[in-house]
Amino acid sequence: MIRTMDILVELGRGISAKPVQWCKGLYNKIRTIWEGHRPWGYYKVLENTSHRKVKTIHVTPGKRLSLQKHRHRSEYWLVAEGCGLVEVNDKELLLEPGNSIAIPQDTTHRVTNVGKEPLVFVEIQVGDYLEEDDIIRLEDDYGRRTAETQKSQI
Repeated sequence: MIRTMDILVELGRGISAKPVQWCKGLYNKIRTIWEGHRPWGYYKVLENTSHRKVKTIHVTPGKRLSLQKHRHRSEYWLVAEGCGLVEVNDKELLLEPGNSIAIPQDTTHRVTNVGKEPLVFVEIQVGDYLEEDDIIRLEDDYGRRTAETQKSQI
């Protein structure tokens, strides 16, 4: 039996290994849809609809996300574990478990894990477009393209 979040496949006795390998391959493809690894940690997509996406974000101690904003969505963050320093525009706020923050559309933001344990928060994205290419990076510690590098390559 192979079980994922949305799929249950039961195989009877005498089934060859080939379908089992196919199912494992399918599971790995599905997993990449709802889990993304980044230099700062990883995220898992819990729900994805046309106007709402819910993720858990796991940030490694000492790491931070890029300074960014979004044209098409607002975000709401609720800290579940750890401690994060959130930058929103020019303000900084320390968030601990149970604390939350709303980040309006087109607002510059970033979070840094300032603790010794992983920072885990729930992110709710709301808007008319929720794909990863709506991230406008202003600064990035990991050499990924920023809005400035994108302009210089045009």
